[in-house]
Amino acid sequence: MHGRNFLRIVGILLMMVSYLVDHLILKHCFLVIVSSLNGLITLSYLLPIDAPYRASIERFVGTSKIIKALAFTRWPVCWLLCYFLFESLFKIWSEEEVHNLLLLFLSFSNLQLLLLFGRLYYLVESNVDAVLDLYEQACERDLVKFTPPPLSLINKLIYPWSCLITPEVHYSSRIPNDSRLLFVSNHSLGGFEMPLWLNAVYKERGILPRGLADHIHFALPFWGECLKSMGAVDGNRKVCSLLMESNQPILVYPGGSREVLKKKTDSKYGLLWGNRQGFARLAVQHKYTIVPCCAVGTEDFLDIAHDIPVHFIRKGQTLPVIVPNTRDLQKVYFWFGEPISTNEYGGCYEDADVVRKVRDLTKASIESGIQQMLEVQSNDPRRYLRQRFADSLREAKEAITANYLEKVFGLLHRRDLSQSQETAEDEKDGNRDNDEQEQEDKTDEK
Repeated sequence: MHGRNFLRIVGILLMMVSYLVDHLILKHCFLVIVSSLNGLITLSYLLPIDAPYRASIERFVGTSKIIKALAFTRWPVCWLLCYFLFESLFKIWSEEEVHNLLLLFLSFSNLQLLLLFGRLYYLVESNVDAVLDLYEQACERDLVKFTPPPLSLINKLIYPWSCLITPEVHYSSRIPNDSRLLFVSNHSLGGFEMPLWLNAVYKERGILPRGLADHIHFALPFWGECLKSMGAVDGNRKVCSLLMESNQPILVYPGGSREVLKKKTDSKYGLLWGNRQGFARLAVQHKYTIVPCCAVGTEDFLDIAHDIPVHFIRKGQTLPVIVPNTRDLQKVYFWFGEPISTNEYGGCYEDADVVRKVRDLTKASIESGIQQMLEVQSNDPRRYLRQRFADSLREAKEAITANYLEKVFGLLHRRDLSQSQETAEDEKDGNRDNDEQEQEDKTDEK
């Protein structure tokens, strides 16, 4: 998964560079490579089922790394090809010739698509379920085979954000040394704390939990891909069960979008879970250990100016107009509670009392953690960015002053030492002259 998103990013960068690089040979090489690969892929579809070499061609298409790169960068490549097409047409041909060539291009493209459609229809005709199952298996394979990005890369990406709201982690030692963990947390306004939380857990314990995200995130182009590169998945019961069966750590926000898109009337850091119990049921079913956690800090410098109704997206949903208060930029405090084991319930996930008990224990623990962090926050003298900045300036000034004084006193000390050495040498020379004079006087007397 990480490799796929890397290839997509490379493709986007390639599309951006194309506007800057105007070299005909490079364009021709690019077009020859893409045309050859597309021709090979098209051939693998258009050949009859019993045609010789079809199996070999399809095997090559399925395992070739360069074709894999083309598949995962297809949208940037398409935009790049369209750019080359229109650039060439309008530079060389007249308007009428351009229209004729566009007609020829569209006719050829649709002919190719119809031929491909015929082959795809042959696959799905009276066998739709098998094709859908195969596609579903491929999606599940991608979910399970996620490779976390390097910690150094995440550190660099969130470094500007972490400088503004420095994270402070409390009780991370409570996180068990296990991968079968379900992190349950509150969600702050706007969800700005989530990247810092993931980075903190990754840095402290060496694991990157898979975040369960709202469906709407993956409907947005590029943003959904960014979330996937960080391990996020569509937050439904089937996906969560699949991750638990493969023993992967998971992060869930039971408040979801309701907490991210709080209203002006909602209390800060309040849990807006409603009657949601799905995370508790899945934890009991798969005997996952729940790690209650919370985040405090971001909602103290974010104000809601107005609530915009968006009932057409979701019933009762509003979209807050968030206004940051830069003067109150401050730390974000992360807290981890005592783990809640579900082994004692013996997998009785259909027992409503058991599920409710696990949910209530988790909720009470998180609410207690929020109160603890609010108390820590109120007593922290370095809470605000302006305080930390002033302290840093003072420390830098003291260090510079100390260094300057050390150099000055060092020079004075070396000068005094040099003078004392010169005095000692003068005294030594004077004593030597006196001894020589006495020796001469004795010689004269004799």
